[in-house]
Amino acid sequence: ATYTFATPGVFTITLTVMDQTGNLQTATLTLTVRDMTLPTASILAAYENRTLEQFSLITFAGSASDNAAIAATWWLFNDGTGPMNVSGTSFSLVFSVVGTYTVTFYARDAAWNIASYWTSLTVARDSTAPSVNWIDAPLAGDDQTPLSYQVSYTDNDPSCVGGCTLVWLVDGVPFASGTTAVTITWPPGQHVLTFAATDAAGNRGASSVAVNIDQVVASDVTWLNVNVTMNWNLRIVNGATFLIRDSTVWNSSTGVTVSITVVSGRLILENSQMVSTSATSGFRITATGVDGGGSYLYFNRSTVSGLWDWITVTNATLSATDSTFTDVRMASGGAVLGTNANLYFTNVTINASAITTTNGIRATYTSLITLLQRREVIIERLDARAVARTPFAFTATGVTGTVDVTLRDSTLRSVNAVSGVRAIDITIASSTGVLNFNIRNVDAQSNVFGGLN
Repeated sequence: ATYTFATPGVFTITLTVMDQTGNLQTATLTLTVRDMTLPTASILAAYENRTLEQFSLITFAGSASDNAAIAATWWLFNDGTGPMNVSGTSFSLVFSVVGTYTVTFYARDAAWNIASYWTSLTVARDSTAPSVNWIDAPLAGDDQTPLSYQVSYTDNDPSCVGGCTLVWLVDGVPFASGTTAVTITWPPGQHVLTFAATDAAGNRGASSVAVNIDQVVASDVTWLNVNVTMNWNLRIVNGATFLIRDSTVWNSSTGVTVSITVVSGRLILENSQMVSTSATSGFRITATGVDGGGSYLYFNRSTVSGLWDWITVTNATLSATDSTFTDVRMASGGAVLGTNANLYFTNVTINASAITTTNGIRATYTSLITLLQRREVIIERLDARAVARTPFAFTATGVTGTVDVTLRDSTLRSVNAVSGVRAIDITIASSTGVLNFNIRNVDAQSNVFGGLN
């Protein structure tokens, strides 16, 4: 007879024999049944024979089967720091030491039949650069006010925190090291601030920000016989005088519009020129004063070419003598826009024809010109024969004070006139003040002279 034992164990087998007369005879034996079949162990194909980067979280997964049942599974390997024994069919571990390792998966059954399966793992040198995050990064300021910057950084190498080489660079030049925060008092101009972190493997992570710094002129400054390219904005404050004499000033070589703002003080351009390096950008000049004073623009024997938009004079004073204003860049802009301002032009040339919608001088007065206030517009020997639209426009709305306007010995031409455009345009509305006009010997474009609207 045959019998298949399904489970291991110790069994007693009895044989009984009986003859025809009923006589019985028995015999017994003890049989030990053992499981001699090895389990099957394997590592899943996706986790075999890999090359991964140092400090990576690496996962292994295996599977096992047996003719009876799997009693235990485990892994044996060396991760470069010492022997490791991990139970289960899978595990994940960060390998921090470069090298090639043998990783073996084991499975056993209750009878301690053990199967194994191994694979190799190559841990390559760290090639991941640190990552930089800006916490504080002011992108604009002036040369008088310190600015503070702060970053954080992370890396796959845990030793980078406290172990990475940290460097700050200003315009490519090392400025500070070993810190994640700096405070900088910038010189005027456009700058690049870079923070770089380098880990133990030499991987360098860096991030940069562009910073624009204005120059603040708080006391008198003179540029004499210089050739300067400005890539920064400039502010004149505290009643200071900024004198540019016998010099040439270019706007930014990167094609950025440069703003010069008179908050309180004087900009004087004497026997000098301002030149734009770009056909689309240029200079923006602004003065804002109080009651027609406090802020002043003086142009003497000078040329300003490449105006981004109007020279804007608000409640301040502009005086130009023997000078030229040319090449206005902004559509529908113009050379000079005065709002409640004193404007003086003597022997001045305006060329605003580069764009077909640009204008010359526009003087605007509002209800802020009250009973006891007085403003002046005095224009003598103005050559505005190359202006696309209106060479001279005057507007008064709600004026109760006094505005004196003198325009004489001048030539005004609108070279791209359209319907409603005049060489001289005067508009007065809701004004009960005194508006004095002295217009003499003016050659205005024929048939487009605007009367009082």
